[in-house]
Amino acid sequence: MARRSGAWSGVIGVACRSLATGALAFGAASAAAGADWPEIPATERSLKTVPGFPNAPAVVLFAQGRMVFDEEGISSRLEVYRRVKILTREGTEYGSMSLGSSEFFRVKELEARTHTPDGRIVELPKDAVFKKERSSYYNRVVTSFAMPEATEGAILEVRYTAFFDSVIYGDPWYFQSELPTLHSTITYVVPPGYKFGHDLRRTLRSVEVAQESRRTSAGTEVVYTAANVPAIPDEPSRFPFEDLGTRVIFLPLEYNGQLGWIGLLESWETLINLVQGNRDYGYKHFRLSSKAAAKKAKELVAGASTPREKACAVFRFVRDGIANDDASGVVIGERTGDGVLRAGRGDVAEKALLLQAMLDGAGISSSLAWANPLNHGRVNPKVPNPGQFETALVAAEVGGERLFLDPSDARIGCGVLPAELEGASVLLVDGRKPEWVTTPQTPPAGSRQDAVLDLAVSADGKVTGSGTLTLTGHHAYDRLRWKEDKEASAKAWTEWAADALSGFDVTGVEVSEDAEARKVEVKWVMAQREEAVLADEVALSAAAPLTLAQNPFVLPPERRMTPVQLSYTDVEQVELRLRWPEGWTPGPAPRCTATANGAGSLRCEYTVEAGARTLRATRTVEIQRREHFGNEYGELRALYAATAAADAEQVVVLGGSGR
Repeated sequence: MARRSGAWSGVIGVACRSLATGALAFGAASAAAGADWPEIPATERSLKTVPGFPNAPAVVLFAQGRMVFDEEGISSRLEVYRRVKILTREGTEYGSMSLGSSEFFRVKELEARTHTPDGRIVELPKDAVFKKERSSYYNRVVTSFAMPEATEGAILEVRYTAFFDSVIYGDPWYFQSELPTLHSTITYVVPPGYKFGHDLRRTLRSVEVAQESRRTSAGTEVVYTAANVPAIPDEPSRFPFEDLGTRVIFLPLEYNGQLGWIGLLESWETLINLVQGNRDYGYKHFRLSSKAAAKKAKELVAGASTPREKACAVFRFVRDGIANDDASGVVIGERTGDGVLRAGRGDVAEKALLLQAMLDGAGISSSLAWANPLNHGRVNPKVPNPGQFETALVAAEVGGERLFLDPSDARIGCGVLPAELEGASVLLVDGRKPEWVTTPQTPPAGSRQDAVLDLAVSADGKVTGSGTLTLTGHHAYDRLRWKEDKEASAKAWTEWAADALSGFDVTGVEVSEDAEARKVEVKWVMAQREEAVLADEVALSAAAPLTLAQNPFVLPPERRMTPVQLSYTDVEQVELRLRWPEGWTPGPAPRCTATANGAGSLRCEYTVEAGARTLRATRTVEIQRREHFGNEYGELRALYAATAAADAEQVVVLGGSGR
């Protein structure tokens, strides 16, 4: 998000969005370089385990932050400090840390040191800090470093200052992390001339947050503190951290300018009005400077006969012809529609606005939709905050239906969305009033994995044949452009099949992909390895190559603390077709307990045609519910348990002395 001029920058500067969950999780006494470090209490030095969390690998001893909002709205800062103790050998992984920074969220004055168990203090060497560039246009980098001598019993200290160009700092302060926290506090220093509000979300009822306000010479200070905070449980397929962690967001509602009070994040209407801007900045400036883009759109749709064909032609051009800049958020910089078109690149908001401008040129009305992926947390409609949204979509009105378009994902076809944006609440911002709508979801049958093995047993007991895996919908999306080229993709699929088909050599892998149809098909030839051949018996997995080796949801319902969020609903089917020579006979049918509940269903079929010496075994699992709360988790656990038990069975045929 580039700098802007005029009223926008004068009032609120740049509405930056940091890379920040990691950054804010560090939590600050004064972080000025060279300042005295806080004293570490003797109780922390002697701490061996955390009360209530005896198996914790590490603990956040002290996390403190101080956010100072600049009265001019152009240079605010967040001072951060965090102190962590490593309790076990497994906890040494927390000695590796990373911080996100950019042109607009500038991490400076980084210092860190380790207190070793034998009493030494080891400073973080300057050459131990590595910066990896992610976007040259926005000067965005990730700063990574490994703490020195981060061994069991060590205490790690980190502090830095992050400068940002806005009072609209939309990311929350998290009192929780993946570790238990003994003390976490954040202080907001509010200057005169602003009205602020807060959103405090307690997502675990056992976490209490105290609030205190006090007046100082710098303005009003508001302090939030939590003690003895439990860790966010690391449970399979849990809701994202952003939905589970207790946090607070402090946001400016109004600014007292020369002409009186100006609404900032007072309401969605005032926020959207700021982002829309005027002829000099914002969305309106971008659209007014898109004449060449509109002309290009007319050329693209010249041969299209239907509104959908026109929309999709424009969509594909922006998706494939405009490269992605590595920046998220819905606030744009100074570039214009024609500027993005000439440059051939743009961030998610710029590409969405360019698509919208070109659709308008093609005679198709649309609205910009602010969205956030569900796997990064749900949006709170009660809190007007642009920082809640990572991306922008275009909701086009095509042939009487609303078509959601995501031009920043090369694997997504026209009118479909990735799983994490399906079923999400998005905000349409171009109407007379902002409108909340929910994006459509693909039904289970729209995302399938279908595996077919067509095998034959020779007279000497060797199994050979072929296999096919067909992926559609979200399953296909997960594997489209899996690797950098066709050869690398074929190699990866060969390795996948060889691992999934134990005892077989896999050759001749062929992969075909169709991004528009969201389909991937993989074919291969397979032959049993000689060491796996038994002259009088063949035993094959009933569900290979999609075998569920074990139930991922082993935790009993009474111990599960977080709800389940699956990536999407789907259908998975495995079909085994097997032929055998004369003199051989099939063994007993594999056991399978058919299951159907609110989570989904498991079905199995086993048929034998003795005269034709063939059998067919089919296992089908359908997941019908994406989110599972409370007792619903028990149904999901039972379905997966039944599937794992069925997949452990074998299809057997016997010959000669094996009968």
